[in-house]
Amino acid sequence: MGLDITAVSQAVKTDLTFEQYDEDSALWDTHEHIWEETDFPARADGLPAGVYRVDGETLGFRAGSYGGYNAWRDTLSRTMLGVSAETVWANRQGYQEAPFYPLIDFSNCEGVIGPQTSALLARAFARFAAKAAAVPDDYWREKYALWHRAFTLAADHGFVRFH
Repeated sequence: MGLDITAVSQAVKTDLTFEQYDEDSALWDTHEHIWEETDFPARADGLPAGVYRVDGETLGFRAGSYGGYNAWRDTLSRTMLGVSAETVWANRQGYQEAPFYPLIDFSNCEGVIGPQTSALLARAFARFAAKAAAVPDDYWREKYALWHRAFTLAADHGFVRFH
């Protein structure tokens, strides 16, 4: 088990029910879904639960095992903010304006990040790309590039779904 990521651009909410989506596997190539966001609703940027037609691009990747993703995210926090992810979680008020905060303080298993928050994160990933390139870990840098691409896509009227 681990964390999978699906990022889409140009997503349009449909009137399809979850049952229709589940029963019609032909829709799986052109549609995505969002469950109701309960843990971090502000990160969804107001996107309602439902089935979405994807008129743009889709990117899917494995972020890693849950523990592996947590280690990657901790390295992101230490590299970009100078503190561990646990320090950020313990002092949310102090880090809310920090780059990468919406990703560092987010679920490691499920949820949705909407287009406005994705745009914010895409800008942070672009801004700190040179600093990320200096991290001496090929795997970590590959994931950094995937996350950057995911948030860039989602900033175009889409979302990033953790599942």
